Amino acid sequence: MLHPEPTDLRPLDAQDVQVWNLYWGDVARRIGPAFARAEARTCAMAYLSGLLSPVARKNSWQLAEISGDPNPYRMQHLLGHADWDPDALRDRLRRFVLDHLADPGAIGVLDETGFLKQGTHSVGVARQYSGTAGRVENCQIGVFLTDASVHGHTLLDRERYLPAAWTDDPPRSQQAGVPADRPSATKPALARQLLERNGAAGVSCAWITGDSVYGDDRPLRQDEPKALANQVRHVRCMGGVREDQIGVLLLQMLMRLLPAARLPCAAALSLVNRAIGVPFRFVETLSTLHQPPRGW
Repeated sequence: MLHPEPTDLRPLDAQDVQVWNLYWGDVARRIGPAFARAEARTCAMAYLSGLLSPVARKNSWQLAEISGDPNPYRMQHLLGHADWDPDALRDRLRRFVLDHLADPGAIGVLDETGFLKQGTHSVGVARQYSGTAGRVENCQIGVFLTDASVHGHTLLDRERYLPAAWTDDPPRSQQAGVPADRPSATKPALARQLLERNGAAGVSCAWITGDSVYGDDRPLRQDEPKALANQVRHVRCMGGVREDQIGVLLLQMLMRLLPAARLPCAAALSLVNRAIGVPFRFVETLSTLHQPPRGW
């Protein structure tokens, strides 16, 4: 979640605690049906409570200790053996986000995260570049879609990336429990799946952002998922843009954000010149620039 500025902090009072308990109870009611047994539901809420706690390391031992358990077995059973549906849980949490955090100016953020591993049995683990480590490491990679708005920043969806070391080795994938019908997909292709799935579920974002892994993928950038058409534009990394294009691109973004108040030529030029520090020739077709090029 987004953190308030220090000046916004104030001591909690009884009403704050009551409101928190109401929301916490709502979360418990929403996600409860995703777990087959009452013990798993109770443990899941204890696990979430531990993740929100000030404990420095969020492993099973630490979370069990802060929950009052003598050992981590209950937490480990929840993660590895309990009967619950992660996709159903994702859908229920997304509904909670839409009900409480939805905002017309929300920004969808596409990004990947690496999870460092030591063994070779975890699904998708391989020696590959991890942005988390900043180098090639033995790790798993997940592609994530998050929602950022004035209300906070929260996870919406995820997909696991399978490198060639797994997709080219069906027996290994089968032994690890990877579904046989799981197709090979690049990271941008996984990002497209996330956008289509969440668009169909009612997620609406003013913008979708992503780094060059996603912005440089032409199909993802230009062929927007139908479910999100006319609602989002993919914003690619500016690293591949020539200096003489930056002014035009910034002006297009300004006119997109202020369609009802067309900036006079001089004012628009002044804003862009101050932003990039170099002058450029203004295009005569200013009135057509209130819409950005498709894919941006």
